[in-house]
Amino acid sequence: MDSNLLQVRFGAQGLGRTPHRELGAETATAEQLRAWVRDWFVAGNAVAWSTGSRVPAGLDLRLPVGSRTDFVHPGSVLATRPAWYSGAQGQILVDAVVPRSAEAAVFTEALSRAVFRQLRVERGLSYTAGAHIEQLDAESARILVVADASAERSEELLIALTGVLESARDGQLDETDVAGARAHLASTRDQVPAAELLGSTVYRYLLGGSNRLPGAEDFTAVTDAEIAAVGRAFWDDAIWQTPGYPASADGVTAIPLGDHAPVEGESYVHETTVEHILVGAEGVSVVSPGNILTVRFAECALVVAYDDGGRVLVGTNATWITIEPTMLRFFGPADLASLDAAIPADALVRLPARPENDIPQPPPTATAARGLGAWSLVVATPMLVLAIIFVITAVTGASRGSRGGAYVPASGWVLLVVLLVSSALLIGGWIRRIRWRRSQR
Repeated sequence: MDSNLLQVRFGAQGLGRTPHRELGAETATAEQLRAWVRDWFVAGNAVAWSTGSRVPAGLDLRLPVGSRTDFVHPGSVLATRPAWYSGAQGQILVDAVVPRSAEAAVFTEALSRAVFRQLRVERGLSYTAGAHIEQLDAESARILVVADASAERSEELLIALTGVLESARDGQLDETDVAGARAHLASTRDQVPAAELLGSTVYRYLLGGSNRLPGAEDFTAVTDAEIAAVGRAFWDDAIWQTPGYPASADGVTAIPLGDHAPVEGESYVHETTVEHILVGAEGVSVVSPGNILTVRFAECALVVAYDDGGRVLVGTNATWITIEPTMLRFFGPADLASLDAAIPADALVRLPARPENDIPQPPPTATAARGLGAWSLVVATPMLVLAIIFVITAVTGASRGSRGGAYVPASGWVLLVVLLVSSALLIGGWIRRIRWRRSQR
């Protein structure tokens, strides 16, 4: 549900990779798998847990010696927040990354109660309305607010949710919601058996946190001022995915998605659109009226290389650029080889050729308009020479022969016509190519 939001916040890295296919796993070689095991599946980087009194007989937990690899949580690719981008009708998502703490947990629970009460119970705007929190690493957590509505009531829902989040930012959550959140979290903590906390404790430890079971958090001691501080942090870091711009939300700016500075390089015109693609030493850009998208090789998270020549470049900011050689004018094998040579090897994933029907092709009119390449002139030249020799031979023979002239069989004249027509068509195609090239400048 929030996969787009994850990509907007984190790009094509970390949690932003969640919605994508695991292409590397699908094409990994045996040597790559062995290298992964040597680096990651080692004693210093693995944790085992059990609720029994001893390790089951025959279970060997020994692993190769190796050091711990710290989990590094990538920050947001957006320099400015709070920010907004357009999403589907009938759904609003707002998320933010805040310091992981007991007060963040209380704030999220109180906010969820406020959103549910005001949007569903009191106003009947939303069926699914609430908030939840998830740990990102030892120091940070992500809070996600969700609300849905019919397309007709999307604007009303946005105004109402904005009001709730502004109240949370200003430390004005309802006292009943805050008190209920404190009591609920404290009760839940006390009722969960320690054995059920082992899995989450191991997860937290692998992310860089403590290896002790939780239980020290005193949710009842979290103050209103601490909750208000989390509310301000949430607002300042928020990314809004809404059907329309939240005009009533102070300080929220539209996100300029993608890299809009083009690279310098060779330009290739698309067959069926007004786009053209720039391929240079630094990266690739797609230029269209009013928009430019760029993926730089130094910031390339993934390049899918199909054996049929198609390429898909994905930047760390989640910008996608597709290159289809069949749809680009004058983009040949040498151009593809030059592009591949510039792609970082660790970002490249090779896949088999796609079914023929999945490879886009230019319309027949576009192919005809291009004319024919220089090969047509190479083929037409000897055909025209043969036709000229034939005519000279026939005329010379007629002048030297009997009064009836030289005999030329009917098949010879047919061959002459074929040679002349074929060479004319080929030369005409070559001329069309020259004119077409000039028209593209």
